[in-house]
Amino acid sequence: MENREYTKILFPLILFILIGSALNGSMNPVEPDPPVQKTNMHQECYEYDSDYDNDNLLGFIQDAQCMDYPYSDGNGQTQTLVAGQSPHANYFDMTVDLVREFVGKECSFNLNNCVGTNFENEVQFYCWFSDNIMDQTLEYVFDKFANQNPIGWDDGSLNTFVNTCNVFPPSNMPSTMPDNGDQINPSIPDNPTGSPNGGGGMK
Repeated sequence: MENREYTKILFPLILFILIGSALNGSMNPVEPDPPVQKTNMHQECYEYDSDYDNDNLLGFIQDAQCMDYPYSDGNGQTQTLVAGQSPHANYFDMTVDLVREFVGKECSFNLNNCVGTNFENEVQFYCWFSDNIMDQTLEYVFDKFANQNPIGWDDGSLNTFVNTCNVFPPSNMPSTMPDNGDQINPSIPDNPTGSPNGGGGMK
């Protein structure tokens, strides 16, 4: 008789403990994984107006070493081609960030009269920048990175550039900047008084 009474008390107690344990486990939220830190552009390359290796070539705009391997797990303006282990930021997106940095520093984030041009949007300025500011066009840089460098890889940057800047007719150019997921700098505001050809701005 006592054994039966003991069982009547013990079973609900065990059940209570089991339910409590299960609820306690579900109440603790699962912490999300921290965002993956991607290898971005080396500071020596990002500083487009600096010459760290004294070769009279400035940052990413002029220095072929940066164009060949712009990532911070390399040596910046001193040529080193290394295959890093961590994920790398998309090359196209890094150049978008660089052009936005350029417009910010040189033109106070305003496309109106930016270095002699007057474009409507940042896509038009980006494509003009490739042809008129870069020593090598960005199309050439992306193609070389993907197809010519010993450790180059194709991350879709060349295709993104072609579909952005080499469209025909030019009126089919996108009005907003494509984003492959790694852009950091904010977009440059549109310039409603601008012109698709930038008002004839030249290098």
